[in-house]
Amino acid sequence: MQQLLDFASTQIDPAAIKAAGYGGVISYVSTSRPGSNFGAKPLTRDYADRLRAAGLHVVSNFQYGKPGGTAPSDYTRGFDGGVADAKTAMRIHAEAGGPANAPIFFSVDEGITLLTWNEVASHWFEGINSVLGKNRTGIYGSSLVCAWAIEDDLVGHSTTEGKRWAWQTRAWSKDQREDAAVLFQTVVDTASKPGPLVGGTRVDVNDVLADDFGQWDLQPAVSPTPTPAPQPAPGGIVVSRTGDPIWIPDVLRAEGLICHIFDGALNNGHGDFGLIWGIVGHHMGSAGTSGPGSIARHPSLGLASQLYLGRNGEYTLCGVGIAWHAGEGSWNGLPKNDANSRTIGIEAENSGTEGWTPVQYDAYMRGVGAILRALEYGSDRFIGHKEWGAIQGKWDPGGMDMNKARRDSQAVIDRRPTVAIVNEIDESAKRNPWVGDRVRPEEITIGADQLGRLGVFTNAHIYFHPTTGAYPIPHKDPAIEKSGLFEAYGALGYERGILGYPVREFSPLDTPTGKGAVQAFQGGVLYRKDGADGYVVHGEIGKRWAAEGYEKGDLGWPISNETVDANGNRVQLFENGSLYWHSTSVVKLTRR
Repeated sequence: MQQLLDFASTQIDPAAIKAAGYGGVISYVSTSRPGSNFGAKPLTRDYADRLRAAGLHVVSNFQYGKPGGTAPSDYTRGFDGGVADAKTAMRIHAEAGGPANAPIFFSVDEGITLLTWNEVASHWFEGINSVLGKNRTGIYGSSLVCAWAIEDDLVGHSTTEGKRWAWQTRAWSKDQREDAAVLFQTVVDTASKPGPLVGGTRVDVNDVLADDFGQWDLQPAVSPTPTPAPQPAPGGIVVSRTGDPIWIPDVLRAEGLICHIFDGALNNGHGDFGLIWGIVGHHMGSAGTSGPGSIARHPSLGLASQLYLGRNGEYTLCGVGIAWHAGEGSWNGLPKNDANSRTIGIEAENSGTEGWTPVQYDAYMRGVGAILRALEYGSDRFIGHKEWGAIQGKWDPGGMDMNKARRDSQAVIDRRPTVAIVNEIDESAKRNPWVGDRVRPEEITIGADQLGRLGVFTNAHIYFHPTTGAYPIPHKDPAIEKSGLFEAYGALGYERGILGYPVREFSPLDTPTGKGAVQAFQGGVLYRKDGADGYVVHGEIGKRWAAEGYEKGDLGWPISNETVDANGNRVQLFENGSLYWHSTSVVKLTRR
């Protein structure tokens, strides 16, 4: 296995590195901290040329601050700090001769929690992405930090299949490995466990795990494209994916929609946006008319969504800053429990059970499509609150099939007519070819209202209801005695039980303690660890479990459903503890 060195104290003679059998160096494209003077930091053009002349690989890494050092850890510097650090890294990388398409790794050089990642570190990486582009952004850190960056889609892809720009350190990883990493720091030089001596200097040693590990001399077939700078949309509207979306009214009006501006909206919000990922759709849940003021100045949330959509199809901009509309949840491409700082919320005046009039639904889809087109995104960046926040028991926007809504908003993006889908179950099977063939050609009418339909396939049952859409629930793996979400769903009463209909696709899970699967339903989220029964997590306990890190957190997987005592208090058991909900709405955590 090829190995690389990383060091900062001095420029080690390339001949000594070569003679010791190492293949290259991970070099710092950052300056030394105040009070320090590292000889190999920053990387210079002369030293980079000498390394390459000796036939050694060069990989770029940025680290300025350090825990307990004269400058704080870089990841604490927020979005603006990420912007500044990316610019510094790009400049030093280029001055040293680094190619414009090579990645740069950015360091999280300490063990952090998921909460710190979501609320602090991820914002730093968003700032880096906004300058460098995701495809050139890499991360150094523990197995969990690397996994979170990959899950949130904040780092790019190696050209080696299945690999991302992740450089994992042994430190803080607790013997866990991130399979997608391209580098692994196997020896960390410390006073108690010194690294090998090369050219008179103690060094760290890193295993190379991919053919393309970010080395300068490997040119990707296609140069990565950085995040685009703000560009005028049709009509001269300047739109940016970063910063507060003050352009929303202009974009909606250009689409032929009415958009009012609530008094003070341009200064309303819980802080400024970094990178905008997309849109989360909601309904307000009210049968009457609350009006945009209840969204712009919610009594407990403040700004509760950026946009209000009336039943008459007219929008009102309620604020342009971050809104508290999403809460705990998860979705691919978004950091867990933090959609608020990445997404625009649309609150529609609708009870969720009254249905969607053609006027309001048309305005909803046209508004979503216009905003996403302006951001140069597709409709995959439009999700329902019920998809994001099923762990909380959210069900909005009620009565809206999100798969159909994404098709309809994509038609707006493409400026083409919508195409009616004859059979949503067949459409779901096309999206999910793993379900196999139909076992029976006819569909079964199901549900108390007899509006649901069920399709039986080789590897799944596909459930459809016009208010939720069509989603497959996978069967058990014959090789595993207790597995399969469908079997667990059946034990809970199928669609007439506590779960109701599925509201999003299932996801396989892989944790240090075992594999399994998860799927969100109307009544909660069903988790099943291979070899165990399936259990439902939802509501206040679900919110607390999410904040604890879900199945990868300290509590681990659920091992029971909620139970209720004589006083109405609720408890749910997990592998490593219990969560209690009391009538005071306070959830208490106990460890075993």
